Amino acid sequence: MEQKWNNKAFGWSVWLLGIMLAVALMMWAGSSTAYALTGMPTNVQFNYVGDEARVTWTAQSGAEGYKVYINGQLVAGNVTGTTYLPDTSKWRLDRLYGIRVTSFDYEGESYKSDDVFGWKKASGAIRMVSAESGGSYVVRSDGTVVGWGSTNVSSSLTNVVAISNTSIGRGVALFRNGTLSTNNACGSSAFPAWLRDVVAVATGNSFGVALKSDGAIFVCGTNSQVTNIPTGLTDVESIAAGDSHVVALKKNGTVVVWGSNSYGQLNAPSGLNGVVAIAAGEYYSLALKSDGTVVAWGTNWYGEINVPTGLNGVIAIAAGGYHGLALKSDGTIVTWGRNQLGQITVPVEATNIVSIASGNEHVVAVRSDGKILAWGSGNNGHSRLLFPSTLGTEIQAPTV
Repeated sequence: MEQKWNNKAFGWSVWLLGIMLAVALMMWAGSSTAYALTGMPTNVQFNYVGDEARVTWTAQSGAEGYKVYINGQLVAGNVTGTTYLPDTSKWRLDRLYGIRVTSFDYEGESYKSDDVFGWKKASGAIRMVSAESGGSYVVRSDGTVVGWGSTNVSSSLTNVVAISNTSIGRGVALFRNGTLSTNNACGSSAFPAWLRDVVAVATGNSFGVALKSDGAIFVCGTNSQVTNIPTGLTDVESIAAGDSHVVALKKNGTVVVWGSNSYGQLNAPSGLNGVVAIAAGEYYSLALKSDGTVVAWGTNWYGEINVPTGLNGVIAIAAGGYHGLALKSDGTIVTWGRNQLGQITVPVEATNIVSIASGNEHVVAVRSDGKILAWGSGNNGHSRLLFPSTLGTEIQAPTV
């Protein structure tokens, strides 16, 4: 019996030794081939072929597949070729989208590539309108800019994706490569030249806020209340700035507000969620929810947070100094708040609107036919009929 047991034990030992030897040989063979990936995918690019957005890269030796990340989130986990077609239907026109690609084999995933930046293609010649306290801008689809009134951004810029909209601060241009224009927006200085990977920008009174592709926030300026970013703030989707407060919309649909609370700017309604867009006036804020309704909080000196009862079907919002605007899905505009200079008196020509923006006391809008309207204060030449000649036939003069 003892001899039989010894023979059986010997047989099991030989079998186990064989298995261990086979595994060792497989590991040695794997280490001597190209399957152990080094480096990362290279030559990652974003471009449009017609109206189709494409992310492309150079094939990496030994890669079994590729993964694509947009703004830090995995959107494609097993791409077998070297082209990915992102769904841009829900992308915003006023921001960029940081794109990174990794490769993988059976041993794991490579390092992420450097950021390239994607943007939503506009359907017409006008990409968007924007406004600052005393000026207005048109960003064309080709990346050029037209400005009028008292503006802070040069009209000679190119490759512009968006210009920050602000009721009190100075405009700043966001370029397609994730950098910002060098004009002063942080009080007496500009955003630092080393700042990269920016996907959105907002400005307030003597300060600026930049959102980076990884969801982190950078603030410049002299206002310590806004430069003290809340600890642990991450996963930010968009930003807005008032006179002395900042609103951040997180990817989970909640908002974080910081800065001065002198007039209730930080008193966002408890339990606010499902938010898809934000805007900030001087001392108040607006939030657009996924159900098409609008929520407001902050000061109410002129009815700026008195959102009209029953307002729904909203697809975009804008905040002036003390007035609010809502663009509805039927192309009409609803306004409320201060009207001492006609800023909430919507002209009859404002139909089929596709884009809105507001400065401190004026409004700019784009119709679906590409015509631009502006109304409200014209003290600095930024509204009424005082359009620049470079806009040509794009102007639709409102009835005064």
